Amino acid sequence: MVEIMIVIIVIGILATISLPMYQKTVERSRIAEATSMLGAIRTAQVRYASEHNSFTNVLADLDVNISNAGKFFDFSAFDIASPFDAGDGSLAGAARNTLGGGSYGGCSGYSINISEMGNFSSPDCPELNSILN
Repeated sequence: MVEIMIVIIVIGILATISLPMYQKTVERSRIAEATSMLGAIRTAQVRYASEHNSFTNVLADLDVNISNAGKFFDFSAFDIASPFDAGDGSLAGAARNTLGGGSYGGCSGYSINISEMGNFSSPDCPELNSILN
């Protein structure tokens, strides 16, 4: 009986240690999916700007299909950047919805942006910035 209790305690300790690591790994895979889609949106924004001389904030204007990509993130396009300046403004963003957790480390409900140069940043979760680029 004592041996079974010890085994149960050891399993409980291992589960306590491994579960947060597992959740963080799963969230990193979802972040990778979001950065991939943001890259496609950025490329579509650049193509749109080459034809219309400006960026758009309407995803339907872009030649990219994100209908299957919105399970964990809500994507949006930004037109705050100008294709004619030397800046590095944000072209698109992915806001993490709270379906299935939606947190990374101490950040929940975070967002990820991609700039004109293809740099990723998370304005509301500094912990993510270290793994995005």
